[in-house]
Formats: sequence, structure tokens, C-alpha cells
Amino acid sequence: MTTHHRYLDLYPVDPTAKAIIIGTIHPHDHTKFVMDFFYGSQCSLWNIFAEIFPDHMTRPTSREAVSQFLADHHITMSDTIRTCNRKNNTALDKDLIPRLYNTALVSQLRDSQIEQVFFTSGIGKNNALRTFYTGVLGYKYLPGAVAKNKTGMLPSDILGRSIAYTVLYSPATTANRGIRNGKEFKKLRHLFANYSDAAHGYKIYLYKAAFRNLVAG
Repeated sequence: MTTHHRYLDLYPVDPTAKAIIIGTIHPHDHTKFVMDFFYGSQCSLWNIFAEIFPDHMTRPTSREAVSQFLADHHITMSDTIRTCNRKNNTALDKDLIPRLYNTALVSQLRDSQIEQVFFTSGIGKNNALRTFYTGVLGYKYLPGAVAKNKTGMLPSDILGRSIAYTVLYSPATTANRGIRNGKEFKKLRHLFANYSDAAHGYKIYLYKAAFRNLVAG
């Protein structure tokens, strides 16, 4: 099956935003989405924000409420893949076969006021950070320093200025298995004993640290 991105042209990057959230591509069957928008399949990202910032986002939420939240806090959205095939009918990055990358992101970032990029997956097969470098930017290989760090600076020679990036775990619950295997999570697991799923608690902790200056600052 072939998936064509539904939202990149409907909701283009806001050049006045301070931050951007970048993923890969939405699941194939948008008719089953809870919300017809980025991360609308299960509203995983928006539920995380509602949990972290209840004064700024309600749950359940709507596309209008999400759009207002993003505008209020100068956040915009995009993805790295415009068109893909899928090995299996799943939403997993590893099952994607990218056909067309969202190379417009280069000029959109260059011509914006964006200072911070948040990738919702890292360097695994077809993950957001990896496909940004090897697909959008056209790198043959992922730079070693990028592969080793969850934070850093994107290449100013291509984007025209320094833009910081942070890699987050996917907001989807499927990412929780990987979180449970991580060394940092195991060190801090005791802090999230009050959650039914400590991995979810750790994810909340990371997202709050990443976005609190934008939302609550």
C-alpha cells in the first residue's frame, strides 16, 4: 500500500514559530483517526501535552484546541516523509519504504524563526532524525556525533544558521517497550512507581523537560 501525507500541504510550517515537532509520516488509514491532524490516529502526542499541561490543553481534545495550543506557544508541525509504501499494515517506522522525502523542510527551516526542532523518533530504521539527515538533507550516512547524542545542532551550512535539536521517544505506546530496555529509564524507574506504566511516566518526564520553557515559561 502507498501512503501519501495528508497534512503537510494542509498545515504548512509556520515561519514565525519558535519550535517545530518533526516525525515521519502518519498511519495509512486516516478514516480511523480520532482527529484528522498530525498525531491524530490515537491523539498520543496531544494526550501527553494534556497530561503535562492541563491548564493549556484539555482531554479529550479537538483539532481546533490543538491548533490553538500550537499557536499560543509558537510551535509548528511537520514530517520527513511525503510518500511511502509499507512492508506491513502497521504504523511502525521500520515497516516504511520511503518513496518521497519532504525536502521542502530545508527551505522552510531556513526561512523561519525556528530555534528548536523536536524529533519524535531517533536513529532507528526510518526514524525521524535518521530520515531527516539521510532523506531530507541528503546525507549518505548519519554523522557519528548525531548518532551518539539526543541533543545537538543541525548543520548551519545547509540551514543558514544554528538550530538546536532534541530527540524524544515516540508518543505512541509502542515506544514504551524500547523505553523499558533503556539504561537511563532503569536508573530512574523508581521515580515513576505511581504510574500504572513506569515507562509512560518516564516519557511524560522527558516531554515535560523538553517543552516546559515553551509552554509554561
